[in-house]
Amino acid sequence: MENIAEKVRASIHYRPLDVVSLFGRTGGVALPDRHPSRLDYRAQDLTRRAAMLNMPFHLKPAHVPTNPAPASYAIIAAQNAGNGDLGGLVQGILRAAWAEEKDIASDAVLQDLLDANGFDRSLTMSGMLSGAETYAQNLEDAVSHGVFGAPFCVLEDGAKFWGQDRLLGDGSERALMMHCTLSSARAMAPMAMAFEDRFKTTAFDLPGHGQSGDWDFKGDLQDRVTEVAESFIDGPIHLIGHSFGATVALRLMSQMPERIKSVVLFEPVFVEAAFQRTPKLRASYEAEAQDFVEAIKNNDKERATIEFLKMWGDGTPWEAIPPNLRQSMIDKIDVVDAGTPALHQDAHGLLGLTGLANYKCPALFIRGARSIPIMQDVHAALVALMPQASDYAIEGAGHMVPMTHQAECVKLMQEFYQKSGF
Repeated sequence: MENIAEKVRASIHYRPLDVVSLFGRTGGVALPDRHPSRLDYRAQDLTRRAAMLNMPFHLKPAHVPTNPAPASYAIIAAQNAGNGDLGGLVQGILRAAWAEEKDIASDAVLQDLLDANGFDRSLTMSGMLSGAETYAQNLEDAVSHGVFGAPFCVLEDGAKFWGQDRLLGDGSERALMMHCTLSSARAMAPMAMAFEDRFKTTAFDLPGHGQSGDWDFKGDLQDRVTEVAESFIDGPIHLIGHSFGATVALRLMSQMPERIKSVVLFEPVFVEAAFQRTPKLRASYEAEAQDFVEAIKNNDKERATIEFLKMWGDGTPWEAIPPNLRQSMIDKIDVVDAGTPALHQDAHGLLGLTGLANYKCPALFIRGARSIPIMQDVHAALVALMPQASDYAIEGAGHMVPMTHQAECVKLMQEFYQKSGF
């Protein structure tokens, strides 16, 4: 975060607080009281992110949970004293707890961290009183400013950012990420974090997803999303896309090949590419999708969502998906159907001589080895059109490969960018 602040000439004021009390006062749920499915996902997500960032991490460190007050008081006292590396102290405290399994409620541990970052060791004693007062006031200020979690950033103009996944890098190159349907930009943010030193990444929510407004079903969904994506491109850029988002990347590669420096695409669902290369695949694919099509025709949204996930999900049984997430996907399934026409025809000439064949820069296609068979054919058809394109299948993965196998995907991407000179 300090790197981002330095680049945009901003300053950071840390406000340590009692996050458990914050949860209770803003409608949140303390960790021990959360549903087992949420706890399980948290464990998986933390482990994935640490692996992607090559960051030492213990899911259940020896001294967590601990009393957060002493470390918070030390940060407050150091911030008031100045003349040291405050960001280094904050990161050092977190590293001590989660990677080195030290007790950050210990005076000895905090004194060593203060000393290592240029502060007076005695601040653990001299800053206690003022630290305790500020610590309590920070909680009141957080509630009054609409803060409800941690990490949480509030800018001078009132703009709010919750979670480290909203801080998408400060690299010298620009990248644009586009997610799949039934998801949101947030799902790909951990991957963006893995390249924060290389890219300054933009990620947006598709219509009817995440923070975007509802889709009005006017016009073509892919056309609309392509227009939104184009609005972020005012110079050379790298594209990263998954599923439907990856088909938008294909449109951009065809329309403005001179601006796209590289692409990494995870299973673009442009099935027409496979159909044109091998016509007999159309009938078998349509038979596989028939249950979804029938459910849509009958306005059975729950059944349509279940059938869609059988083809394109991560293998999680429907009953194991939390009820609120199931309902969220059911509510979006009509948007999924609205995006289908652009995937079953080549209305924009992507497969012709003036389409993707004009894209000459590096392209990496990544798929799950266990995804539905049509994806291997889609990748083969698209890779054949481009001189610097390659295809890679990750064993054990399905269509949701960038979410379920993030570490493997990041490794492939790092090798790709290094080989391509980025």
